[in-house]
Amino acid sequence: MVHIKKYIVAIAVLIGILVVCTGIYLSINYKEMNNKDSSRENIPLKSPGIRFDTVQSKFGSPAIGQNTGIIITPLKIIEDNTCPEGISCVTAGTVVILVKISSSKDGNFTPEEHQIELAKKIRTQFGEVTLTHVDSISAIGRPYKDGMYPSLITYNFTFDLQQ
Repeated sequence: MVHIKKYIVAIAVLIGILVVCTGIYLSINYKEMNNKDSSRENIPLKSPGIRFDTVQSKFGSPAIGQNTGIIITPLKIIEDNTCPEGISCVTAGTVVILVKISSSKDGNFTPEEHQIELAKKIRTQFGEVTLTHVDSISAIGRPYKDGMYPSLITYNFTFDLQQ
């Protein structure tokens, strides 16, 4: 009889441990589900009613989004601390440029100048703009470095436009 009581106690302890472990597992998963950043999940980038363009441009050359009507013109480099080609860097660095933004749509909008950093979204009266990619190629085959003349460098910019 004593052995049966020991087995019953052991089974009860195992069931208790199983219940506690299941509770911990479920509470962790519940917290993870509720801590998700849902700010981008609710608004798909290319959903109906949202106009979207990807455009490419060079300095002084306006790029026009066909769907959004946003016109963006890169004006100058504010900061370029990207990692040179052929060099291993701890971080990729970033680029900040000055752009002029306007619209080809009907309206009485004054063009705006904004500083925009690589991979950072800005909001304007015309819509949202993100600088998604920058290529810089120097005339002598090296990326931009302090001391080189900017006129020897060709920059190609890619922007995402959303309205």
